[in-house]
Amino acid sequence: MEEKTKKSKKKIIITTSITILLLVLIVGITYAVWNYNFIGNSNVIETGEVSIEFLESNDVIAIENAIPLTDEEGEKQFESFEFQVTTKAGAGISLKYDLNIEKVSGPEGYTSLKDNEVKVYLTDENDNPLVGPTLISNLSNYNLYSKVNSHTENSLEIKDRYKIRVWIDEGVEDSYDWSTQNNLYYNFKIGVSSEEYKTGSDTIIAKVGTDGLVAEEHSVTEQLEAVTDYRYTGANPNNYVSFNNELWRIIGVFPTDDGTGNIENRIKIIRDESIGRYSWDNKASGTGSSTSSSGSNDWSDSALQIILNSGAYYNRTTGNCPSGSNGATKACDFSSTGLTEDAKNMISDAKWYLGGTNSYTSSSNGLTSHFYTYERGTTVYSGRPTNWIGKVGLMYPSDYGYATSGGSTTNRERCLAKELYNWSSSSYSDCKNNDWLYDSSEYQWTMAPKSGGSSDVFFVYSSGLVHFDYAGNASAVRPVLYLDSMVEITGGT
Repeated sequence: MEEKTKKSKKKIIITTSITILLLVLIVGITYAVWNYNFIGNSNVIETGEVSIEFLESNDVIAIENAIPLTDEEGEKQFESFEFQVTTKAGAGISLKYDLNIEKVSGPEGYTSLKDNEVKVYLTDENDNPLVGPTLISNLSNYNLYSKVNSHTENSLEIKDRYKIRVWIDEGVEDSYDWSTQNNLYYNFKIGVSSEEYKTGSDTIIAKVGTDGLVAEEHSVTEQLEAVTDYRYTGANPNNYVSFNNELWRIIGVFPTDDGTGNIENRIKIIRDESIGRYSWDNKASGTGSSTSSSGSNDWSDSALQIILNSGAYYNRTTGNCPSGSNGATKACDFSSTGLTEDAKNMISDAKWYLGGTNSYTSSSNGLTSHFYTYERGTTVYSGRPTNWIGKVGLMYPSDYGYATSGGSTTNRERCLAKELYNWSSSSYSDCKNNDWLYDSSEYQWTMAPKSGGSSDVFFVYSSGLVHFDYAGNASAVRPVLYLDSMVEITGGT
């Protein structure tokens, strides 16, 4: 992504250490004893913004296992070294910290294991994998893990607990004569470096009131707490970014659930042009001459979702895409327009809400604010999921609605007080004509299903209104995604 403003950074380096000492004992069978030692007189080392605390005593923890270990054996080790990182900052401040490995020398006369012989495995306190298992030699500049904590009035102090397990890689088995080798070691420190961090989201939020960027406050919904998001509005706001080696646009900054309940501000972007006209889903129903291509409005297993998240588009290759006629497919080539590896590295999972509605044509149920609530609600066709965890989706009807700035005849307030179903009316032309997501040449798919049936999905007509169509029909597809919260802005205006 292009853009990245830097502010003065206060950098803090603090280190404590884990010493891992391998002693080979010859008593019938060879075993390894790994000693995790704390170096220093205190279990807590602090700075003004970040602290690391060891959740063990100062006593040596001895772990005995046959050597070397497979990854499966290493992951299942009962013993682990546990520690906690705490960040403290004022509301609106984001702190980034890096967990690093720093090698230290061992006892005199001992031989150090190599970086490509030792594996590390980092998890959170619930043993959810964060890093690895990976050889230390595969870590970039010995960086083990990085995280950004965004502090608010309700979270001035954030605590992250970790577990680390370490073992000799099974590939080392033939590297030493284990019957005679009794003086191997590998010592390292865990270091924490921290700096005040300005994420891309921070940079954008600071521009509220310029370039058509507005703050929208939303009440609690069935699936999301009360939040404030930040959206670009107008006919052509300055919200262009270079992403995936092509032109994309920023819908805004949104408090986003990463699928685990952790909510962070993340940038939501949409491709400036569609990748083509495809079915939302092409599952055929019926038999013989009565077969139809109405498709399914379950995004979680729809043909389009698969193309965008695990198929040809996601893997930047060729494939078969849903064509919009009786469950058929057509060849599609994303070898030059699909996601690059660099682009995929900037995307993280997000919770996408799949709620819908069957009523949307009056001022009591069809406004942009109503659609926002429906999308994050739990009204779906029988058996359909209410949310989906993934990387690439589509815009919502509410994204389209909130993107208007209104005009001289009909201002934004009046546009948002008019049902989206009637935005094609000449009396409300200011609404669509001053909405950068509107495209007079295309029908555009959205994520939202019409809950009254199994096959209908909402889309934006080329005339400007929001209506529904069979998922099996073809409309323009503009991929949408949430960038990882750690993505920075690296230049541009």
